[in-house]
Amino acid sequence: MNCDNCDSIAFLQCSACNEAYYCDKNCQKQHFEQHDCIGRRAAGGGKSGRAYAKQNKVMKEFHQGKLHSGPGGKHVVTNEKQAWAIAYATSKKNKK
Repeated sequence: MNCDNCDSIAFLQCSACNEAYYCDKNCQKQHFEQHDCIGRRAAGGGKSGRAYAKQNKVMKEFHQGKLHSGPGGKHVVTNEKQAWAIAYATSKKNKK
């Protein structure tokens, strides 16, 4: 695993969301202050934890160059605005 903040080798896992990894406590603190943690979001209101988790997964795929769109998922998404649109639409699916 790589650190979600600095991309070096990670040793710590976020106990709130169990999805983020960090190389040390300083990186964890920096990342936590800059980005909303799924666990923190779920506990604090706003978007539901499940909707935010779906958005986080899509944006993580985008940053890794693995997010696809179009019929059959043939096109790699390179535009961040398009990635956010997909993330938002994904978080709204199956919501009633």
